[in-house]
Amino acid sequence: MELSKLFIAGLAIFCFTACSEDTEIESPKIDAGNVISVSTYIPGTRAMDKTSFVEGDVLSLYSCLTTGNYGNSFTANFMNNVEVTRTSGGDWTYSPLMAWPTDANEHLSFIAYYPKNTSSTPMSYSYTVNDNFTEQNDPLWCTIKDASINDRNGTAINGNESDAAFEATSGALNLKFKHMLSKVNVKVKLASNYPGITCKLNDLTLNSVSPSGNFTIANDLSSGNWSTSGTKSFTLTSGAEDVLSSTEYDVAEMLMIPQDLSVQRAYFFIKYTHTLAEGGEKTVTKTIYIPNKWEMSKVYNYVINLSLDVNTISLSTEINNWDSTENPNIGTKASDPVDLGLSVKWASYDFGTVSPYDDGPGYDYYDSQNFTLTDTWGANWRIPTYDEWRELIYRCTITSMEKNGKTIYVVEGTNGNKIYFPSSDYWVPKDTGYPSYYPYCASFSNPSVYSLYSLDKDVKHPIRPVYTK
Repeated sequence: MELSKLFIAGLAIFCFTACSEDTEIESPKIDAGNVISVSTYIPGTRAMDKTSFVEGDVLSLYSCLTTGNYGNSFTANFMNNVEVTRTSGGDWTYSPLMAWPTDANEHLSFIAYYPKNTSSTPMSYSYTVNDNFTEQNDPLWCTIKDASINDRNGTAINGNESDAAFEATSGALNLKFKHMLSKVNVKVKLASNYPGITCKLNDLTLNSVSPSGNFTIANDLSSGNWSTSGTKSFTLTSGAEDVLSSTEYDVAEMLMIPQDLSVQRAYFFIKYTHTLAEGGEKTVTKTIYIPNKWEMSKVYNYVINLSLDVNTISLSTEINNWDSTENPNIGTKASDPVDLGLSVKWASYDFGTVSPYDDGPGYDYYDSQNFTLTDTWGANWRIPTYDEWRELIYRCTITSMEKNGKTIYVVEGTNGNKIYFPSSDYWVPKDTGYPSYYPYCASFSNPSVYSLYSLDKDVKHPIRPVYTK
């Protein structure tokens, strides 16, 4: 999961073109409170080897200014394919900076794409599947409807109703990206063990699949649909003869354009050789048609089950939601650091989750003192110190609000940026300056850093890391 803040680099005044092409409106003066800054969030995980945004990544941002509600006709009259770039510190930046309109009745609706869009229209994004699966991009999209200076979450994100009261009015434009493609994994195995028999995979291809397409966002910004063109075959094996067993053998992991496979009659073609009990070898070929549609933001896991009898070869399919937050590797995905104007940047969510609003796993006092993030989030992340907790608690503004019946604590930094804490208490590590035989806790329900009796050390609290690079 990704969440990062745009670094506000300076002050400026800029002009933009309104809906009428011959009319120019002066953008309000930019300051720390009204700049259009950017944060990003990706549900689930990224594809392939790219597990997060990295320095140099560029996304495209469009915005449409309307007086009153968005009228289901998007015109990039405020921001038109603005390049927003990831920096080495995890921030997002663009130039020139733009400011929110000062009138609360003036709304901005947004479209964002990653990677940068090359289409001539903000509603459209083109994609062609790369034959080299390890170099494929993971295109993402996001829409925000009717945002304003007092409601930067808008009325809807990706077509889903927004909880405007729960977003920081002085915070960033929160681009909650969705996956644009389908993720396809292919494995091969023998249906059972055959004593004294070996089986080799010679060839596996994916045939009659549309390699190119155009993703179009609906006029109401609620959804997107694909149109595809042409068909192509993809080689899934490298040509080597790989010995198979009853253990699943990973053949390919790839991104594909969502499409109805029954239209092209898409299929796997497989060729394998197995030894015979009486001596010699037999080469078998088989065409296996794929029964599914590939839908956007879904993961398709195919297992081809081979046997010595070509008539009993089968294809099993498991379909998962790519955007699911139930990710077994969730604890290894680092948050993006948020600058609160303090000595360190703070993680936007607890360790072990990907949501700013969900509790991470709890740790007792003893476990929290020995906890390390080096092997999971990386060397630049660590547990905050006693002084850093005090700085957060006593220098920031702390308020609370309800979300689905749960109290969430909102911490606003000295620069206006905000992060959320779903738990009221967090353990503070041992440090110089206070008696080590007392455990300390940071509290948001009664903002303070306070000491406890030793019998309370078994209580479990989540962990919120800080970033120190």
